[in-house]
Amino acid sequence: QVAPAGDTTQRNNDGSVRRGKSITSQTDQKISVSQLTSPKLCRRGATVDDLLEISYIGSVVETGQIFDGSAVKINGQGVPGRGDDVTLYFVLGKQPFGQFPPSWDTGLYGMCVGGQRRLL
Repeated sequence: QVAPAGDTTQRNNDGSVRRGKSITSQTDQKISVSQLTSPKLCRRGATVDDLLEISYIGSVVETGQIFDGSAVKINGQGVPGRGDDVTLYFVLGKQPFGQFPPSWDTGLYGMCVGGQRRLL
């Protein structure tokens, strides 16, 4: 599967480029999606415009070192803006580019409640 290319520029609310930042972009990314667990019942998988609640861990493939996650703490404190939540919400296929990894839109499409996937 392929996560789409696009603009990854850090912008202000009005769309202007943030001070000290430059316009950046990203090329298409090939990803691998593995189904780790499947729910016993799934009548409808996630589609564009669905609000998803997810838990995730971001780790380096070669070392396994965790660099991000929905429940990650820094110096014992929750990440600012996350309110100590262990999940986060996003709308599939509708987030501003660069807010979440583009592989999430591709890799979570069709996923059902209770399922687990690995995105590489």
